[in-house]
Amino acid sequence: MKRAAVVAIVAGAVVLAGAAVGVVFLANSADGPAEAAQSYLSALASGDGESAADLIVGSPRDASELASALDSAASLITSPEVMSVDVADAQATAAFAFSLEGEIVEGTFTLVKTADGWGLADDAVGVIVPTAQQGDSVMIAGTLVSSDTTVVLLPATYSVTAAPVGLLEGTVTARVTPGATVDAATPAELSAEAVATVQRQLDAYADVCAASVDSVPDECGIRVPWGVDLASLHRIAFQISSYPIVDLSDDESFRSSDGVITATATGITRDGEERSFTYRADDWAMQGTVQFIGNEMVLSVF
Repeated sequence: MKRAAVVAIVAGAVVLAGAAVGVVFLANSADGPAEAAQSYLSALASGDGESAADLIVGSPRDASELASALDSAASLITSPEVMSVDVADAQATAAFAFSLEGEIVEGTFTLVKTADGWGLADDAVGVIVPTAQQGDSVMIAGTLVSSDTTVVLLPATYSVTAAPVGLLEGTVTARVTPGATVDAATPAELSAEAVATVQRQLDAYADVCAASVDSVPDECGIRVPWGVDLASLHRIAFQISSYPIVDLSDDESFRSSDGVITATATGITRDGEERSFTYRADDWAMQGTVQFIGNEMVLSVF
């Protein structure tokens, strides 16, 4: 009845590099910090996550993961511009401006000089920290993420969606900008499919309960008073006329009621005869909990 939950966690921590102080200039060389900064912003604007991620030195996430996430972004930056660059030895600070969803974003990020030229430090990316209203995970850019996990992303706007997808409904958008941390509290409501899924699972569980042939099964909500008529039970046969109907609660519990089940118990009476007695319950009910773990729903009956 209980399924193993599969949770994919994307984690990372952004280290903000300190800004260097130096002379303001815009370099013209192919390896200059201004060109590297502009190439980064232009790649973000065109949705070229691979080129943008490759410019980041020591990224806390794999470049392919960053690029893939940008492919699923809700909106990209527009009108990127490097305003100025401050250089001091092997470090530089670029002042930038771009538009994101119609709002001008201004700030700075750090560049560092390497043997291969200038690259961007970790503060060129941003962070989303999601909080799930229900369950323990959310979906960001197609990836299942544990609640309260630090998720490093390239600047853009991303949708944060309640998980399990299709069973919980709720989405919030998060604007990721260089060096910033965004808290994304994700709303969640039970979908109609969640109710239908729980009903299907409970119906299957009820079938397992009704398959018992030598005893009254535990944790099935079934009570058969065979002891009133029989001294010992040899076998029992159940027949479901209607399944208990599920009612889900917001507190991650459920109750199902109004089921109809018949039990025919065969055994030895106190007079030593083998006889059969049939019992019918018109108020068959079960209850338990519903948990959302990762992208799974786990139903527990008690």
